[in-house]
Amino acid sequence: MKGSRILSVILACVVALGLAGLTGCVGGKTDVGDGYEISNQRIGAEEGSSLSYIQCTVKNTCGREETFLVTFDLFDKNGTKIGTAFGNAEDVPDGQTADLNALIIPDNMDNFLEIGNMVDSWDLSGVGFMKAETAAAQAGAEEAMRQLEEEQRIKELLGRN
Repeated sequence: MKGSRILSVILACVVALGLAGLTGCVGGKTDVGDGYEISNQRIGAEEGSSLSYIQCTVKNTCGREETFLVTFDLFDKNGTKIGTAFGNAEDVPDGQTADLNALIIPDNMDNFLEIGNMVDSWDLSGVGFMKAETAAAQAGAEEAMRQLEEEQRIKELLGRN
């Protein structure tokens, strides 16, 4: 009887820890948007570095391989914006994940080395789809070239008549 009670207590503890992980207490918060999911957000540092990062996992849900540019606004315990974090994950296949380290840059550069300890919270402020933006810019440039070529042909035709 005593052994089954101990086993029940251990089982209850394991279940409680598992539920804590599922509710986001362990592993940081998650942001979901059109084409992405950014999860496991936490502050950390790369080994051997004094720089601070928002470390997270980016999941590509946009339907194509994509390079993501991610920015976060950083706040102190009073809710005052104190910096921004920037990072990217290159060539993430659709449906796959990649680790991302967004470098924390303080608004006041005097706080550069201490900023990681000053951040109390953060909000995702932007997600850019670099391949889509590059493709759109390239398509715009190609259309402009087609228009110039068409104008040149018209000028040539008018000059011949």
